[in-house]
Amino acid sequence: MTGIAAPVVNTASAAQKTLWGPLALVTSLFFLWGLAYGLLDVLNKHFQEVLGISRTQSTLLQFAYFGAYFVMGLYPAGAVIKKFGYKAGILMGLTFYIVGAVCFYPSSTYVTFPGLVASTFVIACGLSTLEAAANPYIAVLGPASSSTFRLNLSQSFNGIGSVIGPIIGSYAFFGGSDYSNNGKKTTSGDLSSVKYVYLAIAGFVALILILFIITKLPDINEAEKEAMEAGADAAAGDEDDTQIWEHTNLLWGIAAQFSYVGAQVGIAGLFINFVTESIAISSGDAALYLTYSLIIFTAGRFIGSALLTYFDARHMLAVYAVIATGMAAYLVGATGKAGVAIIMSIYFFESIMFPTIFTLSMEDLGKHTRRGASFMISSLVGGAVFPVCIAAVGDATNTTARGMFLPMLGFLVVLVFALYGSRVPERIKARKAGSGKAPVLGQDGDFAVATKA
Repeated sequence: MTGIAAPVVNTASAAQKTLWGPLALVTSLFFLWGLAYGLLDVLNKHFQEVLGISRTQSTLLQFAYFGAYFVMGLYPAGAVIKKFGYKAGILMGLTFYIVGAVCFYPSSTYVTFPGLVASTFVIACGLSTLEAAANPYIAVLGPASSSTFRLNLSQSFNGIGSVIGPIIGSYAFFGGSDYSNNGKKTTSGDLSSVKYVYLAIAGFVALILILFIITKLPDINEAEKEAMEAGADAAAGDEDDTQIWEHTNLLWGIAAQFSYVGAQVGIAGLFINFVTESIAISSGDAALYLTYSLIIFTAGRFIGSALLTYFDARHMLAVYAVIATGMAAYLVGATGKAGVAIIMSIYFFESIMFPTIFTLSMEDLGKHTRRGASFMISSLVGGAVFPVCIAAVGDATNTTARGMFLPMLGFLVVLVFALYGSRVPERIKARKAGSGKAPVLGQDGDFAVATKA
């Protein structure tokens, strides 16, 4: 399955210097899942117009997408990676991605919405597997001292993919600026563009798969790595006797990440609906507004990363959560250009939330780091729940804006986490202090930076 045999290395000997070839190849994966997510939010409105389905029905796409993260994050992806290695996990994820993209062709040809939802689920199964493999793998493809830099570098390509997705959707699905027909919105009336876009994506991903098959990649021996870490802890007298549920910062973090991802995905999934209901604009132009919003999000991530070098992460998260909560509350009754400006601006304040919640939740987990990371990845299922609920409120009231009170509640949970729930319990701090070891994020640096938008 893994093609040419890859050398097996352990943590101590691996990556004394940055392996730029493998790094570039693995970084391409970040672009792929950014592209998939960028297209997802454009598909909602396109399917509403072509298939005549409701807002709530269209958000089944998000339900399938983030539901796959929950299913794969609980066990399958991690089990494959631990037993067969990171490369095997990557190949498995790419295969799922290709199969799901190809399935868009018959689903679009026969115009079957359940088929389109199922195709989205298969793609997301691949994406969640890729994410489980690529994030820690990037961290070990070079010196530990530069792992954060490598992860941030790879993240930037995720942002590029997320921006390109809506641009493709605007022109391929809506014909770009399609405001015509005496001021009425137009649409192609079929799903031909969808099947060809995803067929092209399948071909591109297949090329990436071939490159991974023929490329020799260092393979990290997880069993040996865990044994080394356990031996090092025992030698240092650092026996971790805590239970995972004692790490209340993790428990609060799961709730905060569930709520944040739900709020963020809910706003993005209904973005085009909100904009077209607020101002006289076509779906194609609204998709471009979504692109601009994602550019704001990407800029906010870079600016936020810089600010975090000067300000406490909990304080910044609290300030951003307060502003996002206020903006979401305004959207509930918003109309016109002001509402559009606010929904676009909220992307800036969302920018640091995911990685900040992730890192604060993982603080001082010790031996529970990998298990805690799995729970955090599974908490992305919030992205499956919130959009459906927001859309249901929108259908019931005939206005998307009314459902925005749910993102407001989501950001409130993030605020509570920042102010209260993110603190490491005193018993955990005392144990760390007694061991003489400085508090760290986990024990291997694999999860130093989270990468989901």
